[in-house]
Amino acid sequence: MWSEFPVPTLDDWRALVAKEAGGKAAEQLASHSWDGLNYGACCDAALPTTASWSPSLDLEICELQPDQRPSQVEARPVLRGPLGLPALLALANRLDGVQAVEIDLWQFLQQPDYACLQQAKAGLEIRFTSQSWVQQGADGVHELAWSFAGLIEVLAQLETPPPGPLALKLSAGPRLLLEVARWRAARQLWDTVCQGFSLDWPARIHLVQDSRFLTHQDPHNNLLRSTTAAAAGLLGGAASIELLPCDSGPDASRWAQNVLRLLREEARMGGQTDPLGGSGLVEDLTQQVAEAAWKETQRVGRISEQTELWALARDQRLRFEDQLRRDHQGLVGVNRYVARTDFAGDPPRLTYASARPVAYAEAVRLIEEDKPLHHTGLLAPLEQLRWSEAFEEVFRRGRGKTLDVLVLGKLSPELKGRQSFVRTWLSVAGMEARFHVMETPEAFVAPAVWLLCCEDGDPDYKVSLKPPALVGKPPHNYEGVAVHQGCNRVYCLEQLLDRMP
Repeated sequence: MWSEFPVPTLDDWRALVAKEAGGKAAEQLASHSWDGLNYGACCDAALPTTASWSPSLDLEICELQPDQRPSQVEARPVLRGPLGLPALLALANRLDGVQAVEIDLWQFLQQPDYACLQQAKAGLEIRFTSQSWVQQGADGVHELAWSFAGLIEVLAQLETPPPGPLALKLSAGPRLLLEVARWRAARQLWDTVCQGFSLDWPARIHLVQDSRFLTHQDPHNNLLRSTTAAAAGLLGGAASIELLPCDSGPDASRWAQNVLRLLREEARMGGQTDPLGGSGLVEDLTQQVAEAAWKETQRVGRISEQTELWALARDQRLRFEDQLRRDHQGLVGVNRYVARTDFAGDPPRLTYASARPVAYAEAVRLIEEDKPLHHTGLLAPLEQLRWSEAFEEVFRRGRGKTLDVLVLGKLSPELKGRQSFVRTWLSVAGMEARFHVMETPEAFVAPAVWLLCCEDGDPDYKVSLKPPALVGKPPHNYEGVAVHQGCNRVYCLEQLLDRMP
């Protein structure tokens, strides 16, 4: 039977792409990510790259609380909380069953204590997280690059390797193929760094879901984001996966755990080594990420001495927010496919804070006296960044309102397209459109605030009718709200809502 279907060659596929593309080159059809990476429209098959791989194993996390005494701490496999690294290590050494501690890498580098790393008990994993950069707005490539720059700085200061391995914990958003590529690139960079320091550590790169993509609107979309992040980790080789609750409801944490169980037990993900190796697009993205991240890692050098990182992260944040507002990037349920639902519950409020570190010996004394370990004072918690906040604000203001829209002219395909555009734009603010379709404007009774929708080639109704808002290119000296492809849609909605009663 299979002999009836000849195997297509790569030239056959290229000819098919050229035919379907209508004469455009494949490069013209490529899309671009926020990180500056290219999604190729046609990628050649590739040989799979190789990198070390660790089995995925998720451990229960103990969240330490301010003013908590050591005797009140429940021993769990992972310890983290608002403490310096010496206090975390002293506590982990005292408690049975603790296998890892977590601390923010940037906060550690600001007040480093490299000697305390040698105090870790044998086999204790020290995980450095990247949340300082993530919450400032860093994109995926720079998060990866700065994390490895910090890891290199830590390793360079150690005379001998610590008793247990070091590890990184990075964030993952809902962009499946790009996140898979990031984790594959991270494992390659890990091997490169370990070879440079003559270390035989398999890649231990952990995943936490990117909280910036969580939304108030239709929080069940957060479950889909959790699913995508978890799938990326399982396909890309994450050493462990931490998913966030979709909202503050009592069942949200259990749902997050079930997402991971379903992917592992039902979809059988995570049981293979590098299952997407050899895919042309994945290999191409992996190479782009690895090259861009390693170039940035080499540029920054000693990351603790770099003062411009926050400005770079803020620029990346502003660029992505601008792309969202202009609809160049999509966030389901926020600026794409918006459901007119109530806000069901807040996403989890994560507190990324640390304390000024105490010396290891001092931490041991405080544990023996059963005194809180952060007595030297907490550092300021990191900003809680979410991409959807501006959209959610206009949604709160506009939900339930209706805008009269005058559709002027014969219903051509262009005019129908503009109607659809208006409906989609207003849905971002939870608003409805009441369309008045007319060929001439004489019968239209204009309310205080309304919107004109007509073709740009029609008679100059945009000037004679003086609409408070319009779709398309505005006339000269127009003072109303003009919405069109590529405009800042949130800003236009804010202007429109300011005019409405």
